Amino acid sequence: MTKHQKPSLQRILQLHELLNQFQEINRAVLYYKNSNVAENDVEHSYSLAMMAWYLAGFFDDLDQNIVIKIALAHDLVEVHAGDTSVFAHKDDLDAKPIKEAQSAKTLKQEWPDFADLHVYITQYKNKSNKEAVFVYALDKLMPLLFNITQNGAAWHQHNISLKQLKKVKNGKIDIDPRVNEYYKQACDLLEKNPQFFN
Repeated sequence: MTKHQKPSLQRILQLHELLNQFQEINRAVLYYKNSNVAENDVEHSYSLAMMAWYLAGFFDDLDQNIVIKIALAHDLVEVHAGDTSVFAHKDDLDAKPIKEAQSAKTLKQEWPDFADLHVYITQYKNKSNKEAVFVYALDKLMPLLFNITQNGAAWHQHNISLKQLKKVKNGKIDIDPRVNEYYKQACDLLEKNPQFFN
């Protein structure tokens, strides 16, 4: 990895502007209860990083530092690509990886002096180590946790059923058995609490 000169104040301001843009990306189908305010990508990434940091501490084979960095970096491609709901039209879902790959390329061009960022974005995308697999699975669980704590507000607003929810989660969370155990428990909780859905 090539070492760059220490960044100037101008460069630090540019990073802050990138984070401001990232904060403007609202997550699809995730709303805080009693409002129409959507969770944004910064809030999601921070929540995921905190949850990943906490849970990784209980599994000796996971490197907490790598887990946190992957969680913080995982969605930054959405700053240029936007967020796509798992419930989106097939054409939008098919376009998502193409848009995100182009965004990753753009970020790499704009931020050659932040090489680690690209390493962790790529690890997440490729699920290339156990930390990336863990964060990927946890990322897919987080919307359930968010919606449970918000009394199913977004599920009500978008008329999403538990059956639909399970369908879009199939084959994603179960790639990490540790996270999948929490997913199964969350599904049991939802089965016993139909008020989370219409």
